[in-house]
Amino acid sequence: MLNAQKIGRFSIQGIDLEAHMTMARLLSAHGYQDDAMNLPVADLESAVPFYLEKMGFTVVEQTAEPIRKTILERDGIQFAIAENGLDPEQDGCAFHTDDVVALRDEFIANGLET
Repeated sequence: MLNAQKIGRFSIQGIDLEAHMTMARLLSAHGYQDDAMNLPVADLESAVPFYLEKMGFTVVEQTAEPIRKTILERDGIQFAIAENGLDPEQDGCAFHTDDVVALRDEFIANGLET
């Protein structure tokens, strides 16, 4: 049986949604280039808020040397974004979840545009 959390009543654009929506759990993270702990971003200051506000991650650690890097976590799953000089358009991360529909609904409720 999957461990899902219930969340309270909320609305999107004035529409009251059911209080029985469950929050999806992330099960794993996989970097496209096989390294989910070194995903390239052009600018940490603009990337970090996206993962916090839209995707529900928290900051675990931030470093400045030898490269600027932020480790993020959600549901015990960690990945890191870094200003490492690599091309952000050539890498990314796939997240496995226990409920893809609930995860999509959560992201949309958090303001992620599809």
